[in-house]
Amino acid sequence: MAFHYWNGSSWQTVNNSHDTLYGPEDNKLFRIWNGSQWEYIDNSKVWNGSTWKGFVDRVQISDDFASNVQVGDSANAEWAIYSSGSVNYTQDNSFSQYEWIINTSNSNQYEIIVSQTFGDILDNTSSPLDTWLDLASTHVWRVFANEFNDTKQAVVVAEIRHKITQQVVATNTINLYATITGNPGFPI
Repeated sequence: MAFHYWNGSSWQTVNNSHDTLYGPEDNKLFRIWNGSQWEYIDNSKVWNGSTWKGFVDRVQISDDFASNVQVGDSANAEWAIYSSGSVNYTQDNSFSQYEWIINTSNSNQYEIIVSQTFGDILDNTSSPLDTWLDLASTHVWRVFANEFNDTKQAVVVAEIRHKITQQVVATNTINLYATITGNPGFPI
């Protein structure tokens, strides 16, 4: 069921979480009473029957440095965004993680575009560059270093937008860095 609000002269319907809600006076942003004070819609929560949820999707991605420094045969650095709502990126032998969207059931309402701005060619197992990709699916961008003293580095910029409004809601820069160090193991 759509959310309805009174604008001072008629009932209006909120069609999606990115509709702008304005009050009748001076085009002020619509506010909701939380029981003790008025809050702007961005800070408000609604009861979904079992828990309080943010009224508006909160989408975020940060500037990330995905690195992998290995001794041996190969090293890969990757940055992945999941439809389940998380971002994972390599930190040497492990992954760091954070949530890119609070309401994960709405991830399918967003798209991502990644463009390379610097460095080595991304691995061919990476998701496509320079095209909007649906975030109902997982996407990964990576570089591989696969020989002794090899270093691969790339810098990409990611943008997330809402599908319907086409409004960009988050932007970040991702630095992918993979290198192999150490003794190659050849006999002297």
